[in-house]
Amino acid sequence: MSQKPFRSVDSPSVTLETPPRELWRNQQDAVRMCDRYFRSGATGAALVQMPTGSGKTGVIAVVASVRAVQKPALVISPSAALTEQLRTDVGSKFWTDLRIDAAWRPERTFHVLPSAAAELLNELDAEQAGRLILFATIQALLQLEADHPDAYQKLRESIGTAIFDEGHREPAPLWARTVRRLCVPTILSTATPFRNDLKMFNVDTDHVQYLSFRDAVARRLIRDVRIETVAAQGAREFAHEVVERRDRLITGGSMPSTTTLRTPRTNWL
Repeated sequence: MSQKPFRSVDSPSVTLETPPRELWRNQQDAVRMCDRYFRSGATGAALVQMPTGSGKTGVIAVVASVRAVQKPALVISPSAALTEQLRTDVGSKFWTDLRIDAAWRPERTFHVLPSAAAELLNELDAEQAGRLILFATIQALLQLEADHPDAYQKLRESIGTAIFDEGHREPAPLWARTVRRLCVPTILSTATPFRNDLKMFNVDTDHVQYLSFRDAVARRLIRDVRIETVAAQGAREFAHEVVERRDRLITGGSMPSTTTLRTPRTNWL
């Protein structure tokens, strides 16, 4: 089934077929792969693998927001801190920093916590217009199921998409079991080469978007890595040496300063 376009006043259609033009090419390719996956009706999960800094958060934001047009989307990450960061980024910061049309931005976000089970039920039952994206850790979902099975069941019945961010940090059986139990189309997103356990996660190999570190460097999306050995007697001396080397790189023009990096576009590098 094709994705229904969401329209706001004086704004263009919002679909995965036509990602925001502000995205990089690799991000647009990943979004379109996800669109093909959703349209295919595949029973396995799709996989998006990109190195850190090459735009994974943007892909999550676009896919979650568009999929939430029909039913709430659930974004799962390995820690509470990352969950809250994703909620901030996907809820507003990503769209604002890149100056993407407001029609792409979700109207509602919610951090799923066992202690907020009643609020979750109210959010899922709310008869208010707008897309809803939920954010949670695997641990929060497991605890919600144990302590508030009615809220967990309502969540399972309500969502239409699950997106796992950096799930490789969790034990593979735990992650895989959580994926399977949600019983919805699922995107697995990671910045590291995926482990040799695709069968455990039931990844559909026809729907994989892979960007290698070398390709990302060649496209000038991220910087190359050079490993140097620092001979230091202790942690303090090591820290001083690292700071001095960084300062020399900045002075020599080989590395931007912190203030230079914090521009709207490079926030997402």
